[in-house]
Amino acid sequence: MTNKQSGFTLIELAIVLMVSGLLLGGAMALMKPYMNTAQANSTREKLNKISDSLAMFAQTYGQLPCPASNNPGGTEPYGSPMGSGVNGTNLTAQCDAEAVPDDYVGIVPFRALGLTEDNVRDGYGNLITYAATPVIVGRRSGTGTYQHVHETCRGSRWIDATGPINLNPIKALLCCPRDTGVNHDIQVMDALMGGNSLYTGLHSNAAVYDDRSVVDTTPTLGEEQNTHVIAFVLTSHGKNGDGAYIANNAGAPQNPITVNAGAQESENRDGDMVFVDRPITLSDDNNYFDDILVWRTNDQLVSAFGNDSCGRP
Repeated sequence: MTNKQSGFTLIELAIVLMVSGLLLGGAMALMKPYMNTAQANSTREKLNKISDSLAMFAQTYGQLPCPASNNPGGTEPYGSPMGSGVNGTNLTAQCDAEAVPDDYVGIVPFRALGLTEDNVRDGYGNLITYAATPVIVGRRSGTGTYQHVHETCRGSRWIDATGPINLNPIKALLCCPRDTGVNHDIQVMDALMGGNSLYTGLHSNAAVYDDRSVVDTTPTLGEEQNTHVIAFVLTSHGKNGDGAYIANNAGAPQNPITVNAGAQESENRDGDMVFVDRPITLSDDNNYFDDILVWRTNDQLVSAFGNDSCGRP
């Protein structure tokens, strides 16, 4: 009696594997857009969560926290605001040496916000960059005095006429921040850059308002009339991670420039207070742009949870 066994020949196995590979490759190609969308959506969710945490901090302390350094080197714990001390407990301290913009651009100070490091990594696994404007962080010496409040909010309904802010201290400082002489407000530009601001809170030196008795009788156009500033910008450096900070790395603090990073992505990695916010473009040239930004004004910090506004004391 003959026992015959049947099976696949090598040729048949090769054909099966080839077909399986083609099917798998096709499935992966179909899944890729969904994966990109999921990563982008995850990133936006994280940016919005951080934004809410920053608004809560501002409403609690009357200012924003300083950024954290990606390599604190023992000055403060990793993830704590720069200048917050070796224990990271001085949450409203001035930002280290206060060099602008160096001490106002860094990683999200997740410890001060009650978040984890994973909460401040985008959907691609990269650390999110946080930039805060000096007038709403900690540059004020003698925090809480009326000199740091713009003329718009210097009426008796906002602050005590004797000087120190005893009425609505947090709102007066957040709603009407005064330029203390170092004008480094954040600007967000569109795709054209070069002066095409989506929004800017630039305002001139407020020395003429050092006290209520001094009045600027000949203000220049726009001088001291804009109290609306961009409070902070959160930047995900996208899928290519171009410019994202590297955790605990002093030798190479940021991810290297990628081949197709154009001027707009470079603007979001150069450490200054100018950023570009535009639609994502995944082209194979220097027009490539995959950064995702969330930014809020000082007014939005106050009204973040829907129960208040800068329209009234």
